[in-house]
Amino acid sequence: MLAQINRSDYWKIYYATHLEERRRQQREYYRRNRQARIVASQEYYFANKQDRLEYHRKYDQEHKETRLIQHKEWLKNNPAKRVQYTQNYRDSHKDAYKEYQRTYQHSAKRQLYRNNPEYQAKQRIITNRYRARQIELEATLTFEQWEAIIRAYRGRCAYCGRKMKKLTQDHVIPVSLGGSYIASNIIPSCLICNSSKGSKPPVKIPPIRLLI
Repeated sequence: MLAQINRSDYWKIYYATHLEERRRQQREYYRRNRQARIVASQEYYFANKQDRLEYHRKYDQEHKETRLIQHKEWLKNNPAKRVQYTQNYRDSHKDAYKEYQRTYQHSAKRQLYRNNPEYQAKQRIITNRYRARQIELEATLTFEQWEAIIRAYRGRCAYCGRKMKKLTQDHVIPVSLGGSYIASNIIPSCLICNSSKGSKPPVKIPPIRLLI
């Protein structure tokens, strides 16, 4: 009967019936030849770099939704790696980053941002909503709601009561404890009080003086 089976079918049957043994042999082979395999993989990648990049671009386009879900999950589970990656990228592209900073500093958009406090606040809210959604927190605060909150507190810090022109947004329930970026969880705070509170919930939560 063995004579009637060709070589390809024979090895398929063998691998199927010796699956665990083959996996053990592969793990042992990879362990013994780890450095050689790393070098071989690097050589293959650089020799076929454009083909690999094109393959990944095509794959990402065809699996856009899946890749987006995977990316969000990675960001949620690896916040420290994300920060480290950004820092490493800036360190390895210092000249390009400095040139970008110089160009951006004199751009029309940058000047608009500097000279328009309302525009700054709106952009900051958009950014905060995006960051909250990245870690799957509810994020519905609008610029109009933020203005209403400031009016409700009469332009004063919710903790120390000082009246200030520039107030920061403080989460009553911190983001680290699952606090959402919604109107009922945001209060105005001066920078000193916000910094001293940090990520700890306040001992006494200031009352919300207006139903937003």
